[in-house]
Amino acid sequence: MKLYEFQSLTRENQVEALWHLGVPVSEREDEKYLYVLYSLDSFYVELKYCGDMLIHIGGFKNTEALDPYISTIAIPLPAYK
Repeated sequence: MKLYEFQSLTRENQVEALWHLGVPVSEREDEKYLYVLYSLDSFYVELKYCGDMLIHIGGFKNTEALDPYISTIAIPLPAYK
């Protein structure tokens, strides 16, 4: 799926696509919101929650938008024998 295809979906279909195709990458919090980051094919999607309510879904390819997540993303290292 391409970013423009994802963005053209209804909100409900975007959530469904993330549920079935997205890979959870990280999450972070600030004073008011919880942000959850997903990888979906060649782009990322950030969900923004206020409590239990989903208030924003944003897709992006720009890696600068990943900066707030860098310290929370765990990248497994290969095991050497």
